[in-house]
Amino acid sequence: MALKQEGRLKTLKTRYKRIPKWVRVIIIVLVSLLLLLVMAWFALAWYISSHKKELLAKITTSVSDNIDGNFHIEDMEPAMLKGFPNVSVRLKGVSLSDSLYSSHKKNLIELKSVYVKLNVLSLLTKHPEVMKVTIADGSIYLFTDKNGYSNTYLLKKKNPQQKQGKGKQVEINQFGIENVTFTFDHFERDKQFKVSFREMNGKIQNKGDVMDIMAETDAHVHQLAFNLARGGFVKDKDLDGNLHILFNRKTKDLQLPKQTVAFDGTDIKVGCMFHFGHKPADYTIDIDAPSIGFRESASYLSRHIAQKLDSFDLERNFAVQVTVNGSFQYPDTPLIFARWQAHNNVLLSTFGKMEETDLKGEFYNNYVAGKGLGDDNSAITITGLQSTFSGIRFRADSIVVYGLINPLMKLKLVSQFPVERLSAVLDNTFAFKGGQADVQLDYTGPILSTDTFRHSMFGHIRLKDVALTYVPRDLAFQKCNVNIEFLGNDLMLHNTTLSSRNSSIKIDGTARNFMNVYFLDPGRVNFDWNIASNLIDLNEFKSFLAPRKKKTTSRKKQNHKVARIADRLQQLLEKSSMNLHVNVNRLTYRHFEAQRIKADVDLTQDAIQLHNVSLQHAGGTLTLDAGINQQNPGNPFQLKAKINSVEVNKLFYAFENFGVEALNSNNLQGSLSADINIAGGMLESGAIIKNSMNGKVSFLLTNGALVNFAPLMSIQKFAFKKRNLSNITFKTLKNELNINKGKINIDPMEIESSAIRMTVQGVYAFDKGTDISLAIPLRNPKKDEELIAQGREPKKKKGIIIYLRAMDGDDGKVKISWDPFKKGVKDEQEEPMFNEEEEADSSR
Repeated sequence: MALKQEGRLKTLKTRYKRIPKWVRVIIIVLVSLLLLLVMAWFALAWYISSHKKELLAKITTSVSDNIDGNFHIEDMEPAMLKGFPNVSVRLKGVSLSDSLYSSHKKNLIELKSVYVKLNVLSLLTKHPEVMKVTIADGSIYLFTDKNGYSNTYLLKKKNPQQKQGKGKQVEINQFGIENVTFTFDHFERDKQFKVSFREMNGKIQNKGDVMDIMAETDAHVHQLAFNLARGGFVKDKDLDGNLHILFNRKTKDLQLPKQTVAFDGTDIKVGCMFHFGHKPADYTIDIDAPSIGFRESASYLSRHIAQKLDSFDLERNFAVQVTVNGSFQYPDTPLIFARWQAHNNVLLSTFGKMEETDLKGEFYNNYVAGKGLGDDNSAITITGLQSTFSGIRFRADSIVVYGLINPLMKLKLVSQFPVERLSAVLDNTFAFKGGQADVQLDYTGPILSTDTFRHSMFGHIRLKDVALTYVPRDLAFQKCNVNIEFLGNDLMLHNTTLSSRNSSIKIDGTARNFMNVYFLDPGRVNFDWNIASNLIDLNEFKSFLAPRKKKTTSRKKQNHKVARIADRLQQLLEKSSMNLHVNVNRLTYRHFEAQRIKADVDLTQDAIQLHNVSLQHAGGTLTLDAGINQQNPGNPFQLKAKINSVEVNKLFYAFENFGVEALNSNNLQGSLSADINIAGGMLESGAIIKNSMNGKVSFLLTNGALVNFAPLMSIQKFAFKKRNLSNITFKTLKNELNINKGKINIDPMEIESSAIRMTVQGVYAFDKGTDISLAIPLRNPKKDEELIAQGREPKKKKGIIIYLRAMDGDDGKVKISWDPFKKGVKDEQEEPMFNEEEEADSSR
C-alpha cells in the first residue's frame, strides 16, 4: 500500500511540473483567496456567535435612535451561500411596530429575513462595505384608521434637525426584495394600494442629489383602489420589467421616466412623476398602450366603471393613452384624461356587430369645469365614428356619454343607404325592396334601461320609392314614401304614402311622448293618425283578421344581438295603440262598396274598434259602431248600425245575403231602413261564422218587391195558381227580428202584397233548423182594392185561410208543405187572425 501511494505522489508531482508556471500561479492565488474567504466566513461566524447580543443591541439601538416605534430583531446568523463569494449576515424576525400595536395588531414591517451582504475585503478595514441589502418573506403595512390615526409617522426621521456624525456614512448600492407584500390601507377614505414583489433586484448610482435606480422587477399588483366600494384599478395584474427610477434628494421628486413595462404579458409604456417636496405633494402618471385588447384595457379599470363597458367590445387591438394628475390632499380624486383610437376594427355591442369601424375617443372626469372630479362629472366623447352595421354604412360625427353613474348619451347619426339592407336589421318584421333611405338623428337620452332620464330626439328617417311588406300580417305595399320626423319627445309622420295594387293611402299624424314611452314600455305608445285615400280595397287588408304570424328565425340569427332591434320594433307594432281618423272617398270589400267614408278606428294589440262610422252605400246612408276581438277564438264582433233608405237588393248583395241561403239580392227590391244590434264571430277570411249570430234587427222596407222567390212561388202547388207570385209588391214591411245562435226568430208579421196577404211567424236558421208557419187567406187582395175604390170597407179578416209550413228539406233547401193541423204554429199563437167564412169568389 505504501509503495502504491508513493507512486501516485510521484505521478502527481510529475504532472504538476508539466503545468505552465503562470497557470500554477493562478491556481495558488485562487486557492489562497478561497482559503481567505473561508477564514473570513468562519471569523465572521465566530464573531457573530460570540458577540451576537452585543451586535443585535447595537443595530437595534442605532435604528431606534433614528425612528420612532419598537424595532426588534429576533436573531442573526451568517449566511454563506446567500452572498458568496462575499459574506452575508441574515437578520431573522425583523419587525417595526408603533405604539398602538396592542390594539390593532399590525406591524409596519414584518420580515422573516433581512440579508446584509458585506465586501469580504472591507472586513479588514475600519469601515466594512455594505454591498447589498435584501428583504425577504414578509410585509410592509401602512394604514390610516377611521379616526385619522396613521402609522406612517414611523417612516419619518426621529430627530430631523440632528446632524450626521463625522464618520463615513454607509452607502447601499444594491438592494433586493423577495416575496414581500406592500399594503397601504386608508380606512377613513376607503382606499387600498397593494403590491406583492416576488423578486426585485436593483442597483443605485448616486449622481449628485439624484439617486439613479435600475431594478429588475417581478411583481403582482393586487389593486390600486381609490374607493373600495367601487372596486380597484389594475386589479390582479402581473408586472414584469426593468424599472428605471430617479429620486432627487433635494427636491424630493420621484420619477419613473417613460418606459416599457409588461402587464400580464402586454407591453405598456408607463411614466410618472411624484413631487413629494410640493405642498401638498402631487403626481402625474402617463400610460401609453399602443396595442391592447378592449376587454383587457377595461380590466385595468375599477369594477364600477368596467361594468358599464360590458356591452361593448372590439375584435382587434386598439391604442390607448391615459394621463392622471392628482395630489395627496383631500379631496384627492385625480384628474384623468384618456384618449383612444381604432382603425378598421369590429365593434360589438348590444345593438349588434359594427364592421369597418374607425373612431377616436376621449375620456374626462372633469367634463364641466367647476363641478368637481368624479363619475358624475365624467364624459366619454367619440368623434369621427364611421362603421357598417348589417351592410348599412353610417357616420356619427359626435357622440358624448356624460356621467358614469347614470350615463346620458348625446348622439348625432347620419346615413344614406339602399332600404333593402334594413331587411337584415328588422328581421321578420318588415321586408324591403328597392328605394333609398335618408337618416339624420340627434339623440339625447340614457343608455341603461334602468335610468329614468327622459329621451329626446330630433331629426328624420325618410324612405323613398320603397316596396315593403309587414311580415306578421303579410301586408304588402308596392310603392311607399315614408317621412318620419322626431321633434324632441314626439314622433310625427307626414306626407307618407302607401300604395298597394288597388289602394293608395296618405298618412299624417303624431305619437306624443313617443321617445320616453317607447324605451320604457312599447305597448304604451299611442299613435294618432289621419288616414286619407281616394280608394281603399279592404280585400288587401284581410290579413288583419288573422292572428299575427309567429317569428321564424334561424338559430344563427336568434343568437345575433341585432335581433333585439327587430324584437323591440315588433313589440311596438303589436302592442301599441293606434287611433285612426279615416276619410276615404271610396271603399270596397268583397261585394261591398261605399263612398264618402268617415270613421274613427282604434287598433290595439287584441282588438279593432270602429267609432262614428258614416258612409254612403246603395243610394242611402249607413252609420255604425263596431268592434272585433282578435285574441279570442272565432274573432267575436259586435255591431250597432243604422241604415237609412238603402236599396235593399244592393245591400243584400254587398253583405252576401247576410248568410241567408233562401233569400238573395236578386229576390228583393225596395228601400230599407233599419236599426241593427248584433254580435257574432268572423272567420279569418272575413266571412261570418254560421250559428254565431245573436242580436236584434228592427227594419222598415218600403216600396218593396219580392221577385222570383222560389219558396213563395212554390205555394202555387196548393193555391193561387192564377195569381202572379213571381213579382209581388208591397208598400211597407216592418218587423223586429231576434237572432239567437244563428237563428232568426220572426214574430207574427202581416204582409200585404199585390198578390196575397199572409201572416208569417217562426224561425229561420242560417244553417239548419228553419221552421216558419205561413197563414194565407185565399181572398184576393185586389177585391179589397176594389171595395176601397168604391168607398166601402175592405173585408180583410173574412175568407178561407190555408196554413203552410216552411222547413229544411233533405237537400238542405227550404221546402214548403201544407200544414192543415197547424203544427208549425205555437200553441199560444193558434188563434186565427182571419174568420174562415167561405166566399165563392174569394179564391178568384
